[in-house]
Amino acid sequence: MNIDLHKLLEKFSLITVGEDKIPNFSWKQQQTQKLTWEKFTEQYNYKGGKFKQDNTEIPATNNVGIVSGFEYLECIDVDLKVFSTAQEKKDFWNEFVTYLEDNILDFWDKFVVYKTKNDGYHILYKSKRCDKNQKLAKLKGHKEAVIETRGAFGYVFLYPENNVGKKTYFDIDFVSDDDREILFSFAKMYDYIEQKDYKQDKPKLKQYETSTLTPWQDYNEKTDILTLISDDFEIKHRMETAKKYVIKRIGAQSVHSGYIFKDTGCMYLFSTGTIYPAEKLLTPFHIYCYKYHSGDFSSAAKSLYNDGYGNRAKVVIPEPLKKEIKPESVSFPLHIFPNELQLFIHHSGQKLMLNSEIMASSLLWLASVIIGNSCKIRIKNGWNESPIIFIALVGQSGLGKTPSLNQIINPLKKINQKRVEDYFFQFERYNEYLEAVKKSKNNTVVPVDKPRRKQILATDTTIEALINLHNESKNAIGINKDELDGWFKDMNKYREGSDKQQWLSIWSNEPIVVNRLTRNDLYISSPFISVIGGIQPEILDSHFTQENVSSGFIDRFLFCYPENLKALEFNVNELEPAILEHYNNTITTMYRSVQDSLKYSENNDIVPKICTLSQEAYDCYIEIYNELSEKQNDESEPEMFKSMLAKIKTYIPRFSLILHFIKCFYEGKPHANTSVSDVTMYNAWELAQYFISQFKRIKIDSIENRQLFEMKIGKKQINTSDNFKELYKQLNKENINKTQLAKQFGVSRATVNNWIKLLENDN
Repeated sequence: MNIDLHKLLEKFSLITVGEDKIPNFSWKQQQTQKLTWEKFTEQYNYKGGKFKQDNTEIPATNNVGIVSGFEYLECIDVDLKVFSTAQEKKDFWNEFVTYLEDNILDFWDKFVVYKTKNDGYHILYKSKRCDKNQKLAKLKGHKEAVIETRGAFGYVFLYPENNVGKKTYFDIDFVSDDDREILFSFAKMYDYIEQKDYKQDKPKLKQYETSTLTPWQDYNEKTDILTLISDDFEIKHRMETAKKYVIKRIGAQSVHSGYIFKDTGCMYLFSTGTIYPAEKLLTPFHIYCYKYHSGDFSSAAKSLYNDGYGNRAKVVIPEPLKKEIKPESVSFPLHIFPNELQLFIHHSGQKLMLNSEIMASSLLWLASVIIGNSCKIRIKNGWNESPIIFIALVGQSGLGKTPSLNQIINPLKKINQKRVEDYFFQFERYNEYLEAVKKSKNNTVVPVDKPRRKQILATDTTIEALINLHNESKNAIGINKDELDGWFKDMNKYREGSDKQQWLSIWSNEPIVVNRLTRNDLYISSPFISVIGGIQPEILDSHFTQENVSSGFIDRFLFCYPENLKALEFNVNELEPAILEHYNNTITTMYRSVQDSLKYSENNDIVPKICTLSQEAYDCYIEIYNELSEKQNDESEPEMFKSMLAKIKTYIPRFSLILHFIKCFYEGKPHANTSVSDVTMYNAWELAQYFISQFKRIKIDSIENRQLFEMKIGKKQINTSDNFKELYKQLNKENINKTQLAKQFGVSRATVNNWIKLLENDN
């Protein structure tokens, strides 16, 4: 090998490899321990056979690798073997390196570049932000990455004869964070985005239906997106071989803001500093909608229709009265989570026959418990929210609610189990210490402190037990009940009427006190207890009591009631162990990162860090809040939904904090004392709409299953309007409470008004 390996070993850590491109000696040890020159020479000259030290069969040394991560060495590996022709490889590399030359000043003076034997390239440099191996870009239809990093615990082969730049391995030096970010940014630009999975938003023109072409489809076909965005963005690169135009927001500091696909005309933005949402495919209609109608799709569609786009519509006959409260089917917006979590849910759902909606809802609960009291979100001065959530997983027994839940929360259950085992071990030592003290005459026994319970998951849901546990595990307690019915029934088992009020306080993160006659009172200043569990629809229906509805207790629940929850056929495909291991390790790291950051006051209470809303997120929340208020005041909105909307106003900032926390963790950024973006707030709103639709489904099924539209007179069944007619005859006409009537019959106040008019006309 034509290179001074002795000199190179002084600068970096080297390893030897066999013909199979795998280190032929203990790679695990060499990830962290640099070889001496003597040891390296012995391995380098090895000809194969049984190694004399431990008599194991080891292949001969065929090449040398340089350990990445050592001395902050990092490498961008451009692997061109995914292309089938030499011309494709050449075009890809020329395009990529041209981007880098155009955007990184003196690129060839800063980075070391070598060509590999598979016509790929290594771009080497040093950075204190050197991380583990990452896949930066995969092409359409390929499983292997075309661009990935070699970082901590990785290695790259040496190709000393294939240097293509100004600098050699001996010249590898630190680059700035900005230059590294530009390098990563353009690498990620090649990551294929599955446009086929993108669902076109379809605004509803409630009074019309069209037979073929909609206004937004017509607009997309007739409008050039480049012209539409010309006053906001400029074209950064127009290379003919590329499948995308690289665009940059005018006035932005970044090298590019996103790109436009040439084949579909869709725009995709990385930047969040615009009126358009980031990390979503945007059609010309979307651009028009955000640009001229503040994101109101319905308003934009109507405007385009009035301008002549789409086939002319025809008026349709109104839906039957019974369908006035039928909710639209809203699927869980999985895209709000990082790609790694989406993939884990997708693979688990397919290969383990689990339900993705239940897993996604469980993930919210999991993140809620991990965050706990460590962080709150400030909406405005005097109004902070903690990410406490109550979730009911609704479905018939035996259809996989519990396995789907456990697939997500198992890492937390393992942490909890370890804490419980440690507690019992330490408590046994503490008891031994007490016994030794009794027997000791001169008090020479080494003191042992009484251990604290650090349990984070609980099954005993009595208030007293939870407060005692919470006082020792300050950040959060998670309640996971296989059957929520038992929790509902146990709520006032010992003290009629008081536990429910305490749970209302817990949901609001307000202090709770339990006064006891014979023992000390119990108190906790900042209760953080999130609840999740399964329940069957007909059992849940029995808990929609007047007391639970009037107190707002039932409205504090988020319901996950999947339409597709059914028994599935066995899937013979296995879930890859690496996917499961990666998820478990990620959640464990996420939990530990929060625990390590906890700060305590003099009173041993956790001092929460505060996240705020960016101005854009704040404006977005105001718009959402006012829209929900409008629905609450709308007479055509069924009364039984309105109290739930009030709680959704509170849940939205809680969702935004949870999503902000997850996003920051996956990006390697601190979440505490930072601002939530408008994109995250929009995602929280999408999540809220999902749970609104689920609540409506629960209520509709409740009405239908319990036959609230029917009343027996003797042996005869009569319909809703007949019921109302019978009741109306018995009422004092001057004191009719239309709201209560609407709730009783499960319809809107507008429907009650129509019924009254019909009866008055009959009279």
